[in-house]
Amino acid sequence: MEIQQRGLRIAEVRFKGGETSELDVQQARSLLRNTQASKISVRQAQNGLSVLLGIPPSDFSALIKDPAPIPGAPSEIAVGIPADLLRRRPDIRLAEFEAAALGALIGVAQADLYPHFAIGGSIGFAVDSLASSRGDIVRYLIAV
Repeated sequence: MEIQQRGLRIAEVRFKGGETSELDVQQARSLLRNTQASKISVRQAQNGLSVLLGIPPSDFSALIKDPAPIPGAPSEIAVGIPADLLRRRPDIRLAEFEAAALGALIGVAQADLYPHFAIGGSIGFAVDSLASSRGDIVRYLIAV
């Protein structure tokens, strides 16, 4: 990206000097902006891969930072049902939990179709007594 920024500066200087047209400056600027945009999309792809791998993005960046040889295939392949392999993926597990939560809401909606009954009550007593020398009456009410 630094090389493209330097190329843009050179194109601007050459344009001001009358050596090139404005088209060269616009092309250099466009190339720089496209590179900046692709850098963002690469970062988004790395974040997506880290989600699929189930590791934090910072760990993923450290994982791909140093070049390493291509790993070899394992000598034995784990045998399993493809559905079990899919359930290991974090995005599939999230979708499964969301579907289960929505299924529970169906039961709540069905229960709302029926009448609701509520029984309430309270227990208490009142006491009248003289609380001061003036003869004020204080009432206590205890409700449960």
